[in-house]
Amino acid sequence: MGYSQNNEDEFVLEYFGGFKGTLLEIGANNGTDLSNSKLLIENGWHAHLVEPGSSCADLFLRHSLNPNVHIYNFGIGDRDEKVKFWESGNHVPNGHDKGLVSTADFEETKRWPHVEFTECEIELVKWDTFYNELRPTFHFISIDAEGSDWTILQQIDLQAVGCQVLCIEYNSKPELLNLFTNYCNGYRLAVQNMENLIFVTD
Repeated sequence: MGYSQNNEDEFVLEYFGGFKGTLLEIGANNGTDLSNSKLLIENGWHAHLVEPGSSCADLFLRHSLNPNVHIYNFGIGDRDEKVKFWESGNHVPNGHDKGLVSTADFEETKRWPHVEFTECEIELVKWDTFYNELRPTFHFISIDAEGSDWTILQQIDLQAVGCQVLCIEYNSKPELLNLFTNYCNGYRLAVQNMENLIFVTD
């Protein structure tokens, strides 16, 4: 049983078969609610989880005994800087989730009038600042950054980092569908639902 919003994690696991690779999830939240990484981690994958909000504390607790999971309490941006961040309260009706629609883009908060947001400050780092410290192969990349997805994606040379599957949030916006599809030249759009796109190499 998967944890993703629309069974994205089950698709990814099936795509790779029994292969246990390394994943990167940007916008990992608490690692459980609508997570694209948890199922893969449970199946032996190495993981790098990036989460700028306070829910990152849940990631540290959840994976404290797993040496295959590395956690980073910052976001990816186009500059190394500190910025305002709006952390969300409960988003799922009658749920206990926290931070699912947190964002560094204030305009994104207007999409969720029923959600209470708290303003705080987070650290952002450029992709190169993050990646050059590690230089791993990321077989699967998930990007769910509530309005910052394109800012992040266009910094990543997908083929250079070894990405075979990309899952990225677009929320049914035609302009993002076009941007992401054009950027992922050489990849095939394998899954499209209301929230996410999944591109694969064949």
